[in-house]
Amino acid sequence: MSFLKYKKGSFTIETACLMPLFLLMIFVCIYLCFYVHNRAWLTAAAHEAALAGCQEMQLPSGNPENAAYERARTLLSQRLFGAENLQVQIEKQGKKMIVRFDADTICVYGQRQWHLQTEAKETYTDPVAFIWRLKGLEEIID
Repeated sequence: MSFLKYKKGSFTIETACLMPLFLLMIFVCIYLCFYVHNRAWLTAAAHEAALAGCQEMQLPSGNPENAAYERARTLLSQRLFGAENLQVQIEKQGKKMIVRFDADTICVYGQRQWHLQTEAKETYTDPVAFIWRLKGLEEIID
């Protein structure tokens, strides 16, 4: 009978010892989800901004860098979870548009932050020349 009396309180002690570990694991998973969400969002935004710049290249009076920057600014006007120090870099190299995002996102351990960097490269393809190449390829195959 005395053995059962001591066994009753052991569950409370074990729970008190393991609860901080469980909470730490839950918060790590939540912050990791925020990090993955921000990375996926920034990658998609970089590709969309680079595509907007590539579309502007076909216009004779177009400004591809400005179009890519405006598209990136529009996309990033929505709030990311815990993202700070967001910077946008846009380059045009011939027929390529390169868009880079740098940001810091919150981390579990106090004042530390995870650095997040994404990059998208898109190449301008002239639609008319592309269709003519496909038609020529179709003739060769037939």
